[in-house]
Amino acid sequence: MYAESLRLNVGQVETLTLYASDCRFLFRAPLDLGVNSPFIAQIGGEPVYRAVPVPSGVCVVPTTGMANLPHSIRAAHDVYIRDAASYKRVSPFKRSFSPAVLEYLESLLGIVLPRPSYVSQEANQLVESLADELDTSAPIREGAKYQVTVNAYERDPRARKLCVTHYGTGCAICGFSFGAVYGQVAEGLIHVHHLRPLSEIGEESEVDPITDLRPVCPNCHAVLHRRAPAYSIDEVRAFLLATRLVTKNQ
Repeated sequence: MYAESLRLNVGQVETLTLYASDCRFLFRAPLDLGVNSPFIAQIGGEPVYRAVPVPSGVCVVPTTGMANLPHSIRAAHDVYIRDAASYKRVSPFKRSFSPAVLEYLESLLGIVLPRPSYVSQEANQLVESLADELDTSAPIREGAKYQVTVNAYERDPRARKLCVTHYGTGCAICGFSFGAVYGQVAEGLIHVHHLRPLSEIGEESEVDPITDLRPVCPNCHAVLHRRAPAYSIDEVRAFLLATRLVTKNQ
């Protein structure tokens, strides 16, 4: 909050500023305002913020026009917020992030709100209390039911089958084979990784099982998705090789 305005940020990046006379929307370009639009949109040759390296601009809307805000502005603004969140890799306040607050807002608004990229990095990391901070007298309860709304993306089982037929059931990163380790009971068990996640594409598209998919074990698959966007196959393989070299030299 400022003396003359109210500003919405994603980290240090401005996405919306409200003034008494008008509102300043940042948006993902392009933006089609139509003919004879009363609104002003400015798009430069560079991104508005270097931290969000996407084609972007600023649209100024008079306060009196907010009630009739065109859908094109809303849509382009929403995309920019999601872009800003996806590029937000670090934050001094990430330990204060509360998924429960977002889930509550989503239930009220009926929409899915964007998460900063560092949330996926920290998703599997628990903040552990020190030994003398643990309350061992209080009962520990699990199993409470709560509702979470997510987007699900349909997968064609034929794509998985063709990928495994081509590459085999060994992990493309570490070489682990369930069948070789556990025997017949686990023969053929393997995850299939999309080199470009379906959630990133966001719409129905054609998948080439050979060029777009790779078989990976659950461990390597989890490491691939420790970051958003996901690490590449080569990056995770390099992590593994570096660790093996350190272990070998010890």
